[in-house]
Amino acid sequence: MSAADRCSFQIQHDWLEATAHKEEKFWVNIKVKDMPTLYAYVYCHALQEDKSFPTSDERLQACLVEPDVLKVTYVPENFSCICYSSQKQFHPSKQLYSNVLDVTDGGLGLSTDRDGVLYVWETTGGMVRRRFEGHCLELTCARFFPSGLVILSGGLDMSCKIWSVELGECVRSFVGHRGSITGVGFVEVGKQVLSGSKDGTCRLWDVGQNVCIQEICKDDSPVTTMEAVYYSHLGRENDPMNGKIFAVGHSNGKFDCYDLQSTSKIAEMRLPYSVGVCEFLDDRKVLVSCEDQIRLFDLGKTDTPLWQCGYTGEVNSLKKWGAGFFAALSNGQVHYVGEHVGSLPDIQLLGPDHEPVYSVRVVDNIVFTSARDGIIRIYEFVHGPYLQLLVACYMPVVNSVTFVQGERKSKGSYYLVALMLAYKLGNHSTVHWKILHPVVIILESSFVNSNVSALSILTGVVVNNA
Repeated sequence: MSAADRCSFQIQHDWLEATAHKEEKFWVNIKVKDMPTLYAYVYCHALQEDKSFPTSDERLQACLVEPDVLKVTYVPENFSCICYSSQKQFHPSKQLYSNVLDVTDGGLGLSTDRDGVLYVWETTGGMVRRRFEGHCLELTCARFFPSGLVILSGGLDMSCKIWSVELGECVRSFVGHRGSITGVGFVEVGKQVLSGSKDGTCRLWDVGQNVCIQEICKDDSPVTTMEAVYYSHLGRENDPMNGKIFAVGHSNGKFDCYDLQSTSKIAEMRLPYSVGVCEFLDDRKVLVSCEDQIRLFDLGKTDTPLWQCGYTGEVNSLKKWGAGFFAALSNGQVHYVGEHVGSLPDIQLLGPDHEPVYSVRVVDNIVFTSARDGIIRIYEFVHGPYLQLLVACYMPVVNSVTFVQGERKSKGSYYLVALMLAYKLGNHSTVHWKILHPVVIILESSFVNSNVSALSILTGVVVNNA
C-alpha cells in the first residue's frame, strides 16, 4: 500500500504565490481512509524560525523544507506529504488541452492540441521551433525517434506519420489500421516502427519501404496501450529485434508481453478492467494501471502482482525515475512512488488543482508534465532523484555522508539508502560505506551493529555489517 493509498493530500496548487504575500492563506484537504475529509488552511503571515506555518486545525502541520518545497503532516497518523512546485511553465499551443508529451536530452520537447497540430519546442523556455499539421483529427500519441530529430505520431484518423524536425515536414505516412491509433514504438534505432490501434491489432512497419510487415497480435478488444522496450542481454546478436519486449494492453483487461523477434507470447496478465498505461522498471518488472489502480508484475510469475496501490483518480501516465516512478492522475495530481511501495511518504508534484495531468516525462533530473490546461510544467531536482527528495522527507539532514567510490550501477539506489541510513543513525553521525551492488551495502561504522536488521527492513535492501 502506498502513502497516497493510506492518506490522500490535496494542496492548493499556487501555494507558493500565497507565501509571497504574507496576508494570504492556502487550503489543504486531507482524506484518511474510512474517515471524514479534513478541510484546513495554512496561514502565511507568521512563518516561524523553524520554517513552520500556523494552521487552522491542530491536526495539520505545515513547514517549508526548501523555498519551493512544502511538507504537510496529518498529526494523528503521522502521515506526511512533500509538495514540489514547478520552477518553469509555458503554454506552447495557446490552447487548452495537451494530451501528448515527449522530450529529448537534446533540448527539444513536443506536445499537441485538439486540432491535431504537433508542436516542437525548446525545453529551456518553451519557444516553438516547429508546427506540424497533417493529421485530420486529434493526435493520441507521439514520440521522438532515438535520434531526437524525427517524430513518430498517431491519431484518431487511424494513421501514423513520421516527421522530420530538420526538414519541417512529414516524410512518411502509414495507413491500414481500421481504428484510431493508441500507441507507437520503435525497433532498434527506428528502421522499423510499431503501432497499436482500437481495431485490436498491433502492426510492425518497415520505414524504408513504407509497408506493414506483420500484424503481431489480433484481438477483438481495442488496444489501449502499447510499449516496446529494449534489453541487450535478451535475444540474438545481429538481429534488429534482438532483446525487444513488446507489451500491449486491451480494454477487456488483457495485458500480454511478446518477444518481438519470434512474436511469441512470453507473459500474460489479466486485470479486472480496461488496461490504462504501462511502464517497464526493468526486464522482468512492469507497472500496469487499471483505472485508479497500479499493479507491479514480475514477468516470470504473472498470476499475482508483487503489489498494488490505489489513488483518488484514474492513472494517465507512468514514468520510471531512479528506483521508483511517477504516476500522473486524472485529478491533477502527480505522485512519486518508490519501487518498494510504502517506503516513502507521499511525494507530489503540484500543478493544476483538478485538471487532469495526461503525461509525465523525465530527462536526467528534470521532470516535465502536460495537462488539460495546455501548460507544460517543469520540475528540476538539482541534486538528483533521492538526495533532494529524501532530504525533504527525512529531516534533519546528516552533517556528513561519505561516499566511497565503488561499482556504481544505480545512483538512485545508494542515495535512497544513504539518507535513510544516515537519518536513522542520527544527524551527529558520519557514515562511511562501499557500494558493492545496487542493493548491497557494507557499512564500516562500528556503532550500527544493533541497527542492521531494522535498517534492512526499513530500506528494503540487503545490509551487511562490515
